[in-house]
Amino acid sequence: KLLVVLGERGGSVSDAWTSGRLRWTALDLDRPGPLSIDENAQAPLPIPSEGWARSKSVRGCADLFLDSQGRLWTAATEDPGDAGPFRSVIFHVATVDPKAATAVRVNVKPTARWTLDGAKVEAIAKPLSGVGGLSIATDDENYGALWRPLAAPQE
Repeated sequence: KLLVVLGERGGSVSDAWTSGRLRWTALDLDRPGPLSIDENAQAPLPIPSEGWARSKSVRGCADLFLDSQGRLWTAATEDPGDAGPFRSVIFHVATVDPKAATAVRVNVKPTARWTLDGAKVEAIAKPLSGVGGLSIATDDENYGALWRPLAAPQE
């Protein structure tokens, strides 16, 4: 069995602002059929409150990355249009342990570990050897894209 964790991006939903949702379920590859998610296996996706407005241009989840310690990371982005200005915040959103009674424990008051003004992070990956932080890729619309490693976060 596998554990599937999905992140809904949030942002504009029928003129209302939402931070997005995390949803998870077990996937048994030996049992075909539709994937269903129990109501107890989902939670609002919290985003750090520092410097964010409740704007339809803020997306709570641009990507998810599970590190080797079971920490689930995400990037929240502000994308008001193709010319920006963009902003991204990367944070530890949950802890994942498929063997625990509650497989996903959401961090209800996350703290921004990295803030990138002027960049719209769309992908998070494992860090480069010896760098200490994560790696990210952006899609900065009119300004192109970039990939770069991030230094270890400040504690």
